[in-house]
Amino acid sequence: MKLVEGFIESIAFGGDGILKHDNKVIFVPFSAPNEVVKANIIQDKSSFAKANLLQVIGWSSPAGSSWRAG
Repeated sequence: MKLVEGFIESIAFGGDGILKHDNKVIFVPFSAPNEVVKANIIQDKSSFAKANLLQVIGWSSPAGSSWRAG
């Protein structure tokens, strides 16, 4: 089980959130843009991966303000 934590940049065609980690696109369903999430990679390919959403840790806005769950 490989865990990743990161920022959901946008939504892909089909509705999954896009998280970029180690030069790879990771598709995370049930996530939204600007969320900071923890996810579990379930399928790892050479150029992309798919993950299950484990936790929404917080959010970050393009203006730089942020919120993290405590």
